[in-house]
Formats: sequence, C-alpha cells, structure tokens
Amino acid sequence: MNKSTTKIGLYSRKVAHQALLNVLERGVPLSTALSDIPGYLELETNDKALAKQLLMTTLRRYNQLDSVINPMLDKPLGPKGLPVTLWMMLGAAQILFMNVENYAAVNTTVEMVSRDRKSSVRAKKNLVNAILRNITREFDTIKFNIQEKPKEALAPWLRERWEKQFDEKILLDIISEVIKEPKLDLSFQSLKALEDFALKFNGTVLKPLTLRLTPQGPIEKMRGFKSGLWWVQDIAASIPVHLMGDVRGKSVLDLCAAPGGKTLQLLSKGASVISVDKSITRVKILRNNLKRLGKESTVIVEDALNYKPKELFDTILLDAPCSATGTLRKHPDLMLLKNGESIKSLFSIQEKLLKHAFNLLKSNGTIIYCVCSLEQEEGIDQISNFLEKTPTAKRVKILKDELGILNESLTPLGDVFILPTHIKEQGGADGFYISRITKTID
Repeated sequence: MNKSTTKIGLYSRKVAHQALLNVLERGVPLSTALSDIPGYLELETNDKALAKQLLMTTLRRYNQLDSVINPMLDKPLGPKGLPVTLWMMLGAAQILFMNVENYAAVNTTVEMVSRDRKSSVRAKKNLVNAILRNITREFDTIKFNIQEKPKEALAPWLRERWEKQFDEKILLDIISEVIKEPKLDLSFQSLKALEDFALKFNGTVLKPLTLRLTPQGPIEKMRGFKSGLWWVQDIAASIPVHLMGDVRGKSVLDLCAAPGGKTLQLLSKGASVISVDKSITRVKILRNNLKRLGKESTVIVEDALNYKPKELFDTILLDAPCSATGTLRKHPDLMLLKNGESIKSLFSIQEKLLKHAFNLLKSNGTIIYCVCSLEQEEGIDQISNFLEKTPTAKRVKILKDELGILNESLTPLGDVFILPTHIKEQGGADGFYISRITKTID
C-alpha cells in the first residue's frame, strides 16, 4: 500500500466506502464489514480509526445525509448508482459531522471517485464535486435544517413506529443518544479484577459489575484481552444474568446464547451452563471467548425450538432473537437493512421460544426473558400475551436495588425497560426489555 496515500487518509476512505458497500449492497454483518477488506488489518492505528469513524458516522447519519443530497440531484441515481451515492455521503459526512476541513473532505472524495475501478463511477466525478461544493456553500442552512428536524435521523419505518410508542420528548432524547458513538463497556470475572483495571486505565465503574471506557484502538490489542481478564458487553446486556441471583452450583440453560456474553457471566458466577444456539458462525465466536477466558460450557449447535433435554432446568435464560433496535448506537445498519414488515416474523418466533423454554422449566423454576429491542411487541406485549395464555406462569417482580445504576429502568409492572437515554450522563446504554417469570405448578 502506498504510504503517501495512507498519510492523507485516502486508503481509509476507500476502505470505508468498500465497507459501506459490503453492508448495504451485500448484506455483510457490520462486525466484519471492515476486517473482511484486504489491507485493512495492516493499516496503521490512526488510519483504522479514521476508516471506522467514516463508516459509522455515515451509517448513523445515513437518512440525514440522504435528505441533504437527494434534493440536490436532477434525478435519483437509483440502486445502480449506490457506489456514487455512498461517495457523496462519505464526503458530506466529513463536512457536516466530522469537522474535516472542507477542502480536504471535497478533494479527497473527488480524488477517490476519479480512482474508482468502475468507469460508471469515475464518470460521476464532476457530479460528486458539484454536490459536495454545494454542501460547503450551504453549510449553515443545512446544519440548521438538520438540527430543526432531528427525526430525519431515523429510517421512515422506524420513525413511524417510535412516534406511536414514545412521547415527543422521550423520542427526541432517544434519537440524540443513538446517533452518538457509544462508550466501551467491559465485564469482568470478579469485582477485584474490575477495580484494579479501573485504577490503571481511568475507567468508570458502573454497578453491578461493568467498567466503562472511551474506545481506544482495536479491542484485540487492549491490555487484558488475550489473558481473558474481561469481555465486551454493554451494561444493559449484563442485567439479565444479575437478575438470576446466586447461581453457584446450579445448572443453567442459556438459549440463543451466542456470541456468549451472558454465558461468560454465568460461568464467572459459578454456574454450570448449557449454551444453545443455531448459528455456527456465532457459536464459533462463543467458543473462542470461552477459550480466551479459560471457561467451559456445554455448547450445543441447534435451533432452540428443537432442543429437548433429558432433564428440566431450575433456571433458564432466553435472550430471544429480535429486531435489535435497542442497539442502534453500535449497529446503525439495522434500520437500513430492516423494515416494519421484516421484523414482524420475529414476534411469532419469540412467542414460540418463550413457550418452549417455559416447558423446559421445573416447577418453581425461573426464566429470564430478554430482548435488545425498544419495540413493545417484542417486550411488554410478548410478556403480557404469554402470562395471559399460561396459567402456571407468574411474573416475579424485579426490585430497584437489583438494577444498580440502571434502577430508573424499572417499570410499574416490575419488568425492566432500559432506554438509550438512561444513564445518559455516563454515556447511555443499549435498549433492553427484561422480565422474570416463575412456574407455579407443573
């Protein structure tokens, strides 16, 4: 790779553009959209950081960028024009949201368009140049309009849903949080390990057992990663296991377990865990995490709906597949790749999984149901429907003192509904719905 190209960030921009195409055109998971690109891993730390910032900023602001660029075009470029559209968005993202000097944002973007291997993209060089220069000229007006219309940050299908579900102030607060870069949350195997690490790296301890840091460089190169001292897990995602109480010596079933954050929590608390997940790719990540932390779990690659153990369980964790709209801070691609219709199929899957999991529970046993979603059909509606249809199921109310710093997420019914706006002074959290249920009679 040409070092002079790298120094002015051209290759970082090329990588970000390819990653955007990987996600939006080819459906590549955001988690591997960058690392799958040849040459990315060999980039210097600053160039990697720039590529990631370009990618994530463009995805988080995609709908706003689209609302700026589209009116400036004589006619829409359409699906075939996506590579050109993404170059314009990358340039505009730098101008509007990344404090890059106008000349640098425009010139580097136009240069990369002129270098594109596709002649159809190169032919739009003048168009890209004209649009970006127009944005620089109208910068103040465009920024004012963006600030006046914050809801345009959401994909139309999601905006429509959330306008019905949340009042105006809460909705605007949620939007302001999901377009920000999130902090990095680490879970530890012990409180002592967490506190020692916090002292050395100036992190913030969030109760019950999370350390929050500002992201700095690749996760794999951070101190303590290889030795298995910690694993990455948003504080919201850590709450379901904390609500299971003392699990030392207990056999716990973790359904839909991969990539394994909650399995690692359970093992660290002394439980014996059976982890079930149907995704071979995600199970591979789970096994790698277990190996890194020196932990052992019985891992079963199978659809949770088909899993039939020989014995019933006292404790079950069901982290059901969902729309994941609570994780937009980290996965802004979700609102571009999904829509209101595509997530409806998940509702029936959750219903079936909850019913099946409950059948695997002993009398007086406890099941924790959770989804990283803000959609009421996947949270409160799912639980209400299940309790209404299942006479032997009873909600076990969650108490404020079980939630640590997230105690404001407790609902009047005794469930947990974590919003991205909770603990916003500390950097916010992923959205999560959690309910605790027991079986009263066999």
